[in-house]
Parts: sequence; C-alpha cells; structure tokens
Amino acid sequence: MNPVELFHEDGKSAGVYYCSKCEKITGKGSHKQAEDCCEPYICKYCSLPVDSEVEGKYKMVHYACQEKADFDKQQETMNKAKKLEDWQGYLWYDEHIFVCMEDLTDYMDCQFSEEENWPEFVFVAKPHELHKVSIRDILKIFRKKAFLTNLLMKSLLKIYN
Repeated sequence: MNPVELFHEDGKSAGVYYCSKCEKITGKGSHKQAEDCCEPYICKYCSLPVDSEVEGKYKMVHYACQEKADFDKQQETMNKAKKLEDWQGYLWYDEHIFVCMEDLTDYMDCQFSEEENWPEFVFVAKPHELHKVSIRDILKIFRKKAFLTNLLMKSLLKIYN
C-alpha cells in the first residue's frame, strides 16, 4: 500500500505514517508498517499469501498449514518418545492422573465400551520431591521482607517530609 506521512501544524514531519487504504495510523518511524498494513501476510509454511477474509484478519499462516505443522510436530515428538509396556508409577490421560495402571484401566472401562477403542498411548508422570521448607525458613523470609519494607517506608518518609 501507499503510506502517507503525517505532519505537525508547523509543517515539520511527525515521523508517523498511516495506511492509505484502511487509514490505520502506525507508530513513530513506521513507514514500513504502514506500507505493509493491508498487504496479505505470506504464510511461513507454504510461502503463499494468506487471505484475511478466509483465514481471519491478522492471521499469518493458513489454518491448514498450521494444522499440518502441529500434526508433524506431534508425530515427531511421538517418534522420539520412549515406548513403555509396563510402568510402576503415575499415569496421565485426558486431564486425569492415575496412581497405577489398574486405576487407568478401570477408567478406560468406564469411558469406552470396547477395549479396541482405548487410546494407543498415555503419558507417564515421574513424581518430583518437593523442597522441604520449615516454619523457621518462612519466618526468616518474612522478617527479611518486612525489614526491607520498613527501610523503604522510612526512606520514602524522609524524601517526602
């Protein structure tokens, strides 16, 4: 598009431009932004223009290209994943965490009428030990923060009085 420069009343350049098609004002020193404003984006996957009327305004990739890229990424992740036949620990499926395989199979029995409809995989979850914090540690942190807050307040009072 053809960017239009804006000027101050005295005739000096404001350094701000707007798109001649949609009249959207872009930021300071933004000649390139105003020039590219109503131009279609070029999809980063297929290098073809993205039609804003079909894909939606400000979409930078085609929906189909994004879907394919997401699918390919998921496939790559699955191919790299370590396949386990037996697991003695937590399992994760469908936003639920199961303590053992038996709990998961009970859930699957309730969710699916036939075993052949069960998912191909579920995720395993390795438990991580939480850091142990004592009351003494918490009180130390509290005292330190309270001390710093008190110092800050005293400094502010000196400045404004």
